[in-house]
Amino acid sequence: MLEGCPLFKINTMKLLVITCVQESKKDVIHLLHQSGIFIFSMTDITGFKEDPPEDLRDHWFSAGHERFDSLLFFSFCNEEKTNKALQNIRQYNESGDRSFPLRGFKIAVEDATFINDQL
Repeated sequence: MLEGCPLFKINTMKLLVITCVQESKKDVIHLLHQSGIFIFSMTDITGFKEDPPEDLRDHWFSAGHERFDSLLFFSFCNEEKTNKALQNIRQYNESGDRSFPLRGFKIAVEDATFINDQL
């Protein structure tokens, strides 16, 4: 455990996770920078939206399955930066008609294998 280390407070470390459609990539990077987060990772993902089975006569030309080229961002950072990022995401989503809003999550990190006071 790293609890006794003066350089690192594990109880303040959070994992910030953000999902978005490909078209929002620049906006997410801008929001991360606005939040003071300059170290992060990004990966391509495919999102699916599958409607529950219905009467096929209602959907002559469509099976009701949609795929979305999406991105997943994540960063380990302190609680202050994570809270600022979530606040910025909320403001972004409320600032206009967002058919595909950004999704942000804050996850507590209970333990880690490294010591870093830059979070």
